[in-house]
Amino acid sequence: MGAKVAVLHTVQSTLKPISEIFGKVAPDAQVVNLLDDSLLRDTAAAGRVTPQVIQRICCYYACAQQLGAQAVLNACSSVREASELAASTVAIPVVNIDTAMARHAVSLGRRISLIATAPTTIEPSTRIIHRCAADQGKEVIVEPRLCADASHLSAQGDYEGYMRALLEEIRDSLNSADVVVLAQVSMATALERVPVEHRPRVLASPMLGVEELMKTLEASSGG
Repeated sequence: MGAKVAVLHTVQSTLKPISEIFGKVAPDAQVVNLLDDSLLRDTAAAGRVTPQVIQRICCYYACAQQLGAQAVLNACSSVREASELAASTVAIPVVNIDTAMARHAVSLGRRISLIATAPTTIEPSTRIIHRCAADQGKEVIVEPRLCADASHLSAQGDYEGYMRALLEEIRDSLNSADVVVLAQVSMATALERVPVEHRPRVLASPMLGVEELMKTLEASSGG
């Protein structure tokens, strides 16, 4: 039996794709899913991460540690900064799913298009890209693009319409950007429909995030 890891979700739609990636990257891992959609809902309502959201995430990370998890993966970019604060309250490593993606985006080019369907994701995702750029001694230009049409169609249950709107945004971004970043886990399925020749320039977080978690876990265990 492999390592036990906890994953914090703020929307139900991230459960399946992340579980599938664990099946590919770390099939022996014991994955404990913690889901609280009020975290994202409250963050959206306030327009920012609130002290109450931070407190709840601290509780979830403490719970993960008590459950015997050896590491935690935060699957929500909107609450990544709350996750960073909560990480200091536990003795196990915490990985935010979009950090590796941001680091890789900076390595690929200077002009980065950041596509999101949730307004709450834009600012924290922009900040982590700039932070990764500073760590690499680089300067980048981040162009945030809120794909409101895709969000609206998704809320209506129109998956194909959602995909069309998202792919149109990706195609448009590729005309001006060196690399396109899909800010949310739920957007990763769009990669399958991006033309093969453009896929190296379009990044999604799930695979990179899970790989980062397993590397962090290995390093922390002395492997």
